[in-house]
Amino acid sequence: MKPYGPEWRDGRKAFQRVFHPNTVSRFRPREVVEARKLLCRLLRAPDDFMAHLRLTTGSLSLSIAYGIETQEENDPYIMHAERTLEAANAAMVPGAFLVDVFPALKYIPEWMPGASFKTKARIWKYSSLWTLNTPWEVVKRRMTLIQDLIEPATNPAYMESVCKSAVGSIYVGNSTLGILYSFFLAMVCYPEIQHRAQTSIDVVCRGRLPDFSDYDSLPYVHAIVKECLRWHPVMPLNVPHRLSEDDVYDGYYIPEGSFVIANTWALLHDPDVYTEPESFIPERFLTQHETANGQMLVINPDIRDPMEAAFGFGRRICPGRHMAHESMWIVFVSVLATFDIQRIRDVDGAEIVPPEAYSEGFISHPRPFTCRIVPRSPEHADMIRDLEGKS
Repeated sequence: MKPYGPEWRDGRKAFQRVFHPNTVSRFRPREVVEARKLLCRLLRAPDDFMAHLRLTTGSLSLSIAYGIETQEENDPYIMHAERTLEAANAAMVPGAFLVDVFPALKYIPEWMPGASFKTKARIWKYSSLWTLNTPWEVVKRRMTLIQDLIEPATNPAYMESVCKSAVGSIYVGNSTLGILYSFFLAMVCYPEIQHRAQTSIDVVCRGRLPDFSDYDSLPYVHAIVKECLRWHPVMPLNVPHRLSEDDVYDGYYIPEGSFVIANTWALLHDPDVYTEPESFIPERFLTQHETANGQMLVINPDIRDPMEAAFGFGRRICPGRHMAHESMWIVFVSVLATFDIQRIRDVDGAEIVPPEAYSEGFISHPRPFTCRIVPRSPEHADMIRDLEGKS
């Protein structure tokens, strides 16, 4: 993680300029393309949905950051990005390695027993540097986000270094994958919510595929996005923050330099804020609003938005959170419009409800589970096949 300082601040400013809430709509066409590619993959090989979701999130990040088109299988960019994310996931857990407790261990050779952390660090470092440098060098002269960041700078060489890290964070810092997994798990575990969402989509879209013109007309899908962020946050414990000065909180003295870790899980499962916090209830974010044409569902502004906690806090809050929300929305609404996500059945025909089992670590996502993904009708399947014909 880059330390707080001038280079971090400059990179942050550049990043925020491009990913400001008022400008992220520029990425919508690409988000629609990737969502519709996902529909085609799900139609061809529904059992591989987790791999398809990994490819979708990786492809979106690479295309936005670098203008790179990914391979359908065994893409090296996505492989190295996943390995880098694996490294971050392991390294961010306090005390995960003995060397964190006994720093002198960093001097022992890699071949000695107990020094496996050095082998892992060497592999992770290679993938991290490959991820940072290779795509940058391949496409830094293309007309992509990179030029938008560098061209306005008075010192292009310095800004290139700043932006290489900033753009790389889009590539490897994409945390939406875990939320997409959670969405599929929630739809399997709570089929009645899936049906309500599909009904609302059918009313608005009327036999066509949804797009961002429907963004403000489908509050129930927005509520599902919010509930996925809240139900199982990707980072149950947030990024550690170091105090820049002494502080006192609730009677506790916390000296300068201390690390403070926010308990995101506790914030998003506070029963005083969210009733039945362990249950998946998108309706908690909705309320009825009086209009000239009668009542309509809208997002309830009085309920705490999970985005306030799920994407971090303070200086290190994720600046790409607004784009992440839009990319999740278009995937959710596209899948709900065209597919039924169903439970599989055992040999006796009884439905099997997958367990809500999640991985441990700094980044948490559902453990592999099975479900049945089928087109909602032959007409929906034909709509997806038409997409393949146009691609």
